[in-house]
Amino acid sequence: MLRVPLPRMVKPGESVSVYVDFTAKLPEPPFARTGAKEEYFFVGQWFPKVGVLEEDGWNCHQFHLNSEFFADYGVYNVWITVPQANIVGATGLQVGQPLVNDDGSATHYYHAEDVHDFAWTTSPEYLEFKGKAQDVEIRALVQPDHREQGARHVEAARVAIEYFQNWYGDYPYPNLTVIDPRRGAEGSGGMEYPTLITAGTNYGMPEGVRLPEMVIIHEFGHNYWYHLLASNEFEESWLDEGINTYTEIQIMNDQYGPRGDFIDFLGVQVNDREYQRLVYLLLPDADPMLRNAWDYYSNMSYAINSYARPGLVLSTLHNYLGQEKML
Repeated sequence: MLRVPLPRMVKPGESVSVYVDFTAKLPEPPFARTGAKEEYFFVGQWFPKVGVLEEDGWNCHQFHLNSEFFADYGVYNVWITVPQANIVGATGLQVGQPLVNDDGSATHYYHAEDVHDFAWTTSPEYLEFKGKAQDVEIRALVQPDHREQGARHVEAARVAIEYFQNWYGDYPYPNLTVIDPRRGAEGSGGMEYPTLITAGTNYGMPEGVRLPEMVIIHEFGHNYWYHLLASNEFEESWLDEGINTYTEIQIMNDQYGPRGDFIDFLGVQVNDREYQRLVYLLLPDADPMLRNAWDYYSNMSYAINSYARPGLVLSTLHNYLGQEKML
């Protein structure tokens, strides 16, 4: 963390401009949600973020192994300069056409309003697949060795968007971009940013093994339980991950059937709820659910108490109370 004393006090209602010149170094291969692998780049958590000013003062934490994030909302105008042959995906919407530069590069301008983070990606290898869910434009950037799964990524995004809009309210953004990380860059997979999520699959993933669907539904859900509700993932990770796991369970069950909604392959059937129960039983008693992310006994305990356990608690309530009351 960096504390910057201002030369004078900023009064309520006033604004101040702060200019920061910085260089971000990306790990290779991607690690902790960001990084590069050959010509693939996923750039997340890459710029200095302003802390969240609350009634009791500034709420900001150092990055820890287990924890994710908490930030305030803002408007982002970002210019991304990459080689001309590269395809770019980012939070928000691209404004106009890329500006072609004399040095063989191109500059892409993205604008995003009322979001609390900004991430972007680029690669010359992406294959682009498009679709639509109600009024939301879907764009999937897929690796060449996963081209047969391109339409599958778009369809999973459509399912997620339509369920969330029907069950929980309007998605307030016009678009969603789904990123398929390249082989060897799995450290950037399964992550959420406003209007931009990363998925995760493997070559030849059978249709009956719905890992890509589960990841896409889950990561899109963060656009509600994290991005719209501004939950604090540092201090109360279960409020985002747990509620999101519960909604993932319900959507998987409703869309793909109750017995084999996660795996239905070669006679083996596993539903998402059963999978979460198996995860929970790996380490059921190490910690309470409510704990700062960095205080959990282990990364496994963090995962269980942030994802599986609260997801199962809410799923149990769903079984007792019924879907109408839970919605």
